[in-house]
Amino acid sequence: MKLNHAFLFLLSAAAVLQGCSGSDGQNDGQVLRPLDQTVETDDLSRYVKSVEFIAIEEDTTFYLGVPSKIIRDGEGNFVIAGRNGIHRFSPEGKHLGIVGRIGRGPGEYAAPGDIALSDDTKSILVLNMSGVNIYDAKSGEFVKRVELPRKGYNDIFPAEDGGFLAVVPAPMEELESYNEVLYKFDSEGNGPIDSMIQAKDYTVYLGSLSSQSHDGGYLLRPLNGEWVLYKIKDGNVAPLYGFDFGSLQVPDGYMFDAGQTDFKRFMGSKYYKGVLYAQDTDDQLFFTTIGPNADAVHFVYDLDTQSGIRWVDTDNNARVMSSDNDGFYLYFEDLSSYAERSPEELEPLSRRIVSEYERQGIRLADGSPSLVKVRFGFAE
Repeated sequence: MKLNHAFLFLLSAAAVLQGCSGSDGQNDGQVLRPLDQTVETDDLSRYVKSVEFIAIEEDTTFYLGVPSKIIRDGEGNFVIAGRNGIHRFSPEGKHLGIVGRIGRGPGEYAAPGDIALSDDTKSILVLNMSGVNIYDAKSGEFVKRVELPRKGYNDIFPAEDGGFLAVVPAPMEELESYNEVLYKFDSEGNGPIDSMIQAKDYTVYLGSLSSQSHDGGYLLRPLNGEWVLYKIKDGNVAPLYGFDFGSLQVPDGYMFDAGQTDFKRFMGSKYYKGVLYAQDTDDQLFFTTIGPNADAVHFVYDLDTQSGIRWVDTDNNARVMSSDNDGFYLYFEDLSSYAERSPEELEPLSRRIVSEYERQGIRLADGSPSLVKVRFGFAE
C-alpha cells in the first residue's frame, strides 16, 4: 500500500493542533541536514555489511501478525506486541511465552497498546486504555495495574521511582487541557506531576510515536510541528537531534489551506512532512520520513562522519522496528513471499535482503515470520 493512500486514510483520524503557541523548534542536540549530508541511492550492495536472519517461532496456539512495536528486555530477548497479544522471543527466535492476555478481566488488555520496560528492566509496562498494566518481565505474569487520569495516551515510558511518562497527542477539543504532549505521573498514577514539550503547530501520528534506543532508553520522534528527536532515559527528557531539510522542510501551518485542514494537499506536496520512525545504534541513526508525494524516504546516517545514504520506498516495506549496539532489525511477516518477486518490484533494502537470503540458502516456511538484522557500513 502506497503511503499517499495509507497516510491520507490514517491522517484523517490524526489529532490536529491549530493556533497553539509553544516551542520554536530550537534544541540543544546535534542538528542533522539529511538532504545535504546523505547521498540518494537505489543500490545498497556497497553499504550493507551483513544480513542475519532470525526465524520467529509460531505454533497453532497463536498467530503473531504484523507487530505494532518491538522492544528488547534486559537479557536481549525480543518483546513483540502484535494484534493477537504480546509475546516474548529469545534472540534466536524461540517463543518464550505470552505477556498477559487479551481480554477485559483483571490483568488483561483489550488490545495491546504501547509497551516499554521499567527502569530496572524487571517489568514490562503495557499501556491499556487509561492505565498501565505491569507484568513480570521473565514470566509474563500480571503484577498490578496503575490507573492514569483522563484518557487518550498514545505512548508510555518509565520514569524514576516506578513512575511513568505518557504522551498525549491532544485532540482539538481539549487544547486548553493539553497544551503539552508529555506528562509525568508517579508510581501510583497520581499527577501529572510535571509536563514538557509544548504543542506547537499540529500533530501527525501513526501508531507508536516512540521506539527503544539501543542502550535501553527511548526515542520520541518529532511531533507537534517540531523537528526534534528526543531521548528519554532514567526519566529524563532531552533533545537528541534536530532535523533541517532546508527549503524542502514543510512550512509551519502548511496542513491548513484557507483555515481548513487539507490532508491531500499536505501529503502530495514536494515537502518533507515529518519523521515517522527512528532507531539508533552506537554510531548510526536510521529514520524514515514522509517525503515528497507522500513516499517514504529512508535515511541511514553515520553519526561520526555526519554523512550517510537515503532511498525512496514507495510501498513503505522497509520498516526498521528495533536495534542494538551495531545493527537494525526489520520484521517480515512472510519473507519467502518477497523472494518470489522480481528485484525490480522491491525497494532497495528489501532487494538487498532477498539477495542475501538467496545467497545464504535460507529457507523459511511460507507464512513464517522473521526478524532480519542488517548492519550498515560507510567505509571510504
